[in-house]
Amino acid sequence: MSRRKQRNPFTPWEPFLIRLAAACVIALVAVQVVLYHDAPRRYLSRVDKLEGDPVTWQTPLVAEAPLVISEGSPVASRINLLRENRRVVVRIVQPPAAAEAYLVLNGERIGDFRTGEAAATVYDGDYLEIDAGRLPAAGRFVISVPDGGLETPLDGLVVEGRGAAVPVGKVKFKH
Repeated sequence: MSRRKQRNPFTPWEPFLIRLAAACVIALVAVQVVLYHDAPRRYLSRVDKLEGDPVTWQTPLVAEAPLVISEGSPVASRINLLRENRRVVVRIVQPPAAAEAYLVLNGERIGDFRTGEAAATVYDGDYLEIDAGRLPAAGRFVISVPDGGLETPLDGLVVEGRGAAVPVGKVKFKH
């Protein structure tokens, strides 16, 4: 038997498969149009039902050893200790001392002004501010850079303000 005269076993199925493919494309377009509207999407989509809910793992995560946080440990990782750093001291001038004001580095409180000053080790690109939200009146602060080497904040800069965040600014090193 020659090749041309052999009968193709899929020939009777071709019209059915073409209709099935066309029906699937039409169903896909119809479902996409329905999902375009908010009301039906809530019933058809599982993701929209879970939107806003916190995602948790099903299995509990257990550490091999308990987490130990010691007072005075550096916030930065050990690799940051190898980076170039400077020391910045912020003194409160008015009122003379305040436990209600905090020195904030990159959004984290790192010291208060109970003794009249707070110090921080800063790296290039850090953001320094003062949380003076609980002060009864406006506070006045003096920025001191004992070792120098900073472009901003300037040594001797006076910052005054009252509120949740009194910005000192982004730390830039002199190069």
